[in-house]
Amino acid sequence: MRKAQPRGASTGSSPVPADPIDVPPPHLTPRQVEVMQLLAKGHTNRQIADALGVSERAVKAHVSLLLEKFGVPNRAGLIARVLSPHNGGTGPAEQYDRYADAPFIVQVLHGPEHRFAYLNRKFEEVMGLSAAKLIGRSVREAFPQIRAECIESLDRAYRTAQPWHHASVPGTWRADDGSERQRLFDMLYHPLRDATGSVIGLLLIGIAANGA
Repeated sequence: MRKAQPRGASTGSSPVPADPIDVPPPHLTPRQVEVMQLLAKGHTNRQIADALGVSERAVKAHVSLLLEKFGVPNRAGLIARVLSPHNGGTGPAEQYDRYADAPFIVQVLHGPEHRFAYLNRKFEEVMGLSAAKLIGRSVREAFPQIRAECIESLDRAYRTAQPWHHASVPGTWRADDGSERQRLFDMLYHPLRDATGSVIGLLLIGIAANGA
């Protein structure tokens, strides 16, 4: 059976500023912390405005400042910074369980072989694939027909310890029920480090680029 085949990972790809371990995270106001927390839950600007009792225009201003402070190109980058805090984002996969029901895809890959360590429910919903069947397997083992440029993108992010953003990445794959699925994604690859600063894995954030 044909497995998942994310395609064209190099389309719209660009490096985003690295997150050096010797540089502290930017100072955030209490309001900016609240906005970041709601962004990480996948809330829209309108939803954040309603939750905080402020105008949508004010939320847009906060988001713009946060993008500038963290040096990331989009909301996916901000989400990655929340999921991958300055302490390295390491530890057991259970630490990501708070994002089990997040409305965006969260994947944690460990090691240079990019073995699945964590997949949230949104991944299962969108991909139509069981996380339990993928945990412990490498991306290449799980998806033997994956295109070479996709693996190269993961290898580059792991090797260089530099986050990478890929806009409007098209994917075509076959789900567990045999149906073929297609989707466009905005993807961000963010390195995960151990206590010494060595890269031990990657955090992948996926948001449907077509709003689906």
